[in-house]
Amino acid sequence: MYTVYTDGACRNNQEENNFGGWGVVMLDEEDNIIYQDYGSAVNTTNNIMELKAMLEALKMINSNNVPVKVVYSDSAYVVNGVNEWLPNWNMRGWVNSKKQPVKNKEYWQMINEELPDFATFTIEKVKGHSGNFGNDLADDLANQGADLAEENFKRIQEKPNILGNRKLNKLSKVLKEKEKEHDKDWWKLSSNWESTFC
Repeated sequence: MYTVYTDGACRNNQEENNFGGWGVVMLDEEDNIIYQDYGSAVNTTNNIMELKAMLEALKMINSNNVPVKVVYSDSAYVVNGVNEWLPNWNMRGWVNSKKQPVKNKEYWQMINEELPDFATFTIEKVKGHSGNFGNDLADDLANQGADLAEENFKRIQEKPNILGNRKLNKLSKVLKEKEKEHDKDWWKLSSNWESTFC
C-alpha cells in the first residue's frame, strides 16, 4: 500500500501579485518515491493551491487504480472540507451553513467528483513543517511550482514590449495552457511506477 502527500504554497498570499505552487508525492512502505508532480499558478491563493494538490492526487489515484492507504495534507481547510463539510455543501446546493456560496466551489466540485463512493483510503491531516519526510517532499515540490510562477512572471516583466500592458493576463493564459498539457501527460509516470503497475 502507498501513502500520498499533498501540499500547496502561495508566495505573497493575498497580495496583488503572488505566485502559487502545488505538489504531490507518493511513497511506498519504505519511503521510496514512486511518483511526484507539481504545478504553478499566478495570482491565486494558498487554499486554492492546497485544493489543487488534493485534486491532482485523487486524479492520479483514480486513473491508475493505485492501492493507497492514506492521503495526507497539512491543510485543515482541505481535510475538514473533504471529511466533514463536503457532503453538506453538496446536499445544500453548494451553499454553506450561513447560506452563502461555498468559496472555491469549482475546486470542491471537482474533488467531489473524484472521491470514490467507497473509498479504500482515508484523507488525514499531517502537521506541516514538522520533519515529516513525505510532507517535506510535497512542500518542496509546491515551492518549486511557486518558483516557476515567479520566474516566468519576472521574465515577462523584463520584456514589456512583447506582451504590452496585459502581461499578467498573458502569463495566466500561458500557465493555463501549460497546465492543460500537464493534464494530458501527468499519467506518464516513472519507470519504477510502470514496472509496478503495467
